[in-house]
Amino acid sequence: LGEPTFAADELRRTVDRHGFVGVVLSTAAGPLPLDSPAFEPLFETIEALDLLVFMHPTSSALSVAQTDYTLRTLVGWPTETTIAVTRLIFSGVLERHPRLKIVLSHGGGTLASLAGRLDLGWSAPRYEANPACRAHITRAPSSYLRDLYYDTVVADPDVLDLIVEKYGADHVLFGTDFPYEIGDADGALAMPALDRLPDADRARITSGNALRLLGRRAPPISTAEP
Repeated sequence: LGEPTFAADELRRTVDRHGFVGVVLSTAAGPLPLDSPAFEPLFETIEALDLLVFMHPTSSALSVAQTDYTLRTLVGWPTETTIAVTRLIFSGVLERHPRLKIVLSHGGGTLASLAGRLDLGWSAPRYEANPACRAHITRAPSSYLRDLYYDTVVADPDVLDLIVEKYGADHVLFGTDFPYEIGDADGALAMPALDRLPDADRARITSGNALRLLGRRAPPISTAEP
């Protein structure tokens, strides 16, 4: 990713030669944000190859204040996802590539909570940044968020309830954040929320959505009583 002029060719090689069906993207490549024009060929290739994208931050350069209390991991990484996706929206990347299938780690950071605020940046008539927020997109930012996918690694059943309610069970995928200790490798933090869902929705989140997005056939969902 740090060599954007070669990234698309390398991706094609991994697909053609090794049969890859997805790609992991960090939220930036050093100083380059993902909405940089240098990455346009990469997004064109991902979309053309119909690959599943998993976005996960790898480092945080937001503030030196994050060096204590593991704030870089606890707060910085979800924030980086929020910033990266917001830039992909306002720059028009997601509008130019509507068939991208992007799964966001950590439940998409704070995007669910900030969706209305992003819309204000797009719609407020006297907001000084309004022209930039409207220059490359034709609809409200929150509508692009509904086209993305979110994993379950939020460590709070109530927050996971919000994500499922806001974006639908067909846009949430079970995640683990393995092998990180602060992840949810065995699902102990996610399953209390998922167990409250109808069987069909729980099956979509735990396996069906991933199979569908990867082009695999999901097994039939049983509704029989145990």
